[in-house]
Amino acid sequence: MAAVLFLVLFPLVNRMDFPQNDDWVYYEMVETFMSGDLTLDPYTGPTFYTQGIIAAGFAKLFGLAQLPTLTFLFGVVNFYLLSKFLHERLHKSVRTSLLLGLIFFFNPLNIYLLMGFMTAQYFIFFLLLSIWFYSYYSETQESKYLWLLILTSLLGLLVRQVSMFIPFGLGFYHLLKLQFKKAGLFFTIFTLFYYYYQNIFPQSARMIEVPLQYHHFTDFDYTFAVSFGVLIVVTALLFPLFLGSIDFKKVFASKLKLFLTILLGFGIYHFALNAFNPHEVSWGEFPYFENTLERTGLYPRGVSGTKYQFRWNFDLYYYWDLASKVLLVSFISYVLIYRKRILNEYAALTIVYVGMLVVTETFYDRYILVAIPLLILFFAKELLRENRVTRLMLFGFLFFLMSFSYQLAHDFIGVNEYVWHRSEKLVVDEGIDRSRIQGTNAWKLKYRNQNRNYLYNFSYDSPDINEDYANLYTLVEEKEISFPGNIFINPKVYLYKLN
Repeated sequence: MAAVLFLVLFPLVNRMDFPQNDDWVYYEMVETFMSGDLTLDPYTGPTFYTQGIIAAGFAKLFGLAQLPTLTFLFGVVNFYLLSKFLHERLHKSVRTSLLLGLIFFFNPLNIYLLMGFMTAQYFIFFLLLSIWFYSYYSETQESKYLWLLILTSLLGLLVRQVSMFIPFGLGFYHLLKLQFKKAGLFFTIFTLFYYYYQNIFPQSARMIEVPLQYHHFTDFDYTFAVSFGVLIVVTALLFPLFLGSIDFKKVFASKLKLFLTILLGFGIYHFALNAFNPHEVSWGEFPYFENTLERTGLYPRGVSGTKYQFRWNFDLYYYWDLASKVLLVSFISYVLIYRKRILNEYAALTIVYVGMLVVTETFYDRYILVAIPLLILFFAKELLRENRVTRLMLFGFLFFLMSFSYQLAHDFIGVNEYVWHRSEKLVVDEGIDRSRIQGTNAWKLKYRNQNRNYLYNFSYDSPDINEDYANLYTLVEEKEISFPGNIFINPKVYLYKLN
């Protein structure tokens, strides 16, 4: 299946010959790594070294332009590692393991981060390897697996500093299990990792400027907005896992417990919805958080203006949001009333990871992706019931995710491909400096214009709705983004020249 995914999606990913987000600076660092200079760019936030060194070796063989292929390869391997773990270590059937792996692979956050040269796929690779080795260590108590766990977590730390949550989360798990010796072991590993990062690792200027914001924990509104918002989003992206983990026969078997579950659910729903203020973090509408998955598509603010929408946009997000909130609250009520065992290592890792999201300087929705495989493993180990109904729900939801992600990915690539290539053509044809073009966000960051005196502007706004473009600019051309089955309404990008 992994090979099939690679062959089917490679033509789409192969169109990624442009930076799509912060990866513009990662490309530049790989180029310097290839020359032997391992200095981190002052702009970079992730630790990056593991990814950069791997990419430098790959680029020497295949060229810098092929780095999106490397990212995609890691993403396919991540699907393989997750599915294989579900089958071999958690003893799920081949069909269930593949369905769960595909639901992770095709969720829109993952699809976005498969494209380009961002850090997520590389970090998740080392996270999954760490989970494999922890599983072997827990079973055998052999020290070689502990050392391999430390090594893979450390390699993950040299991709993104968030890897420190792995030993801390495992220490937290063993502490809750009252296994103090093991808890102390993993907390010691965490302490060593933290000391290394703070005192030895050559931090970039950005790392120093934006440390963890522990004061967020004292702000209830912010902490609850991030935590509950993340829970709603992961419920939406793992809908059949939450639903398939509720034993409805048991719920309806006792009228008293059914009444208590409904009553508790109403109470939680009322409290949570009154306390939940997503404006504390970003948007007030589902999917709430900015950057990657927004209501109009993938990373829509990479180009200026108000992006066009797709058909059934409002209805989809309204009912998806509502259903996810109801299901999340129902699941919590079910677990509390029926005293379901939910404490395992994957739950502990998820809790600690979400805690780290709370204290980040700026929270972006793409950070949620790491929690998705952890929650899949949590449900698969403890609650998910394997039967025909569950597999039908998984298959139906997978079909929806594949269709949804197909639309978002083709639209995203079509827009960015046009803007980037057309910008390069303007540079050649007009003989102007790249900084005079307001292209994608990655273009603007790579070719900075401190005065913002752009000669050419790309925008989603037509001159009919934006007076500045109508009065101050000349419309050079409009580009319609087309692909088979496109459901976006009037999908156009406009190129303007300043009068």
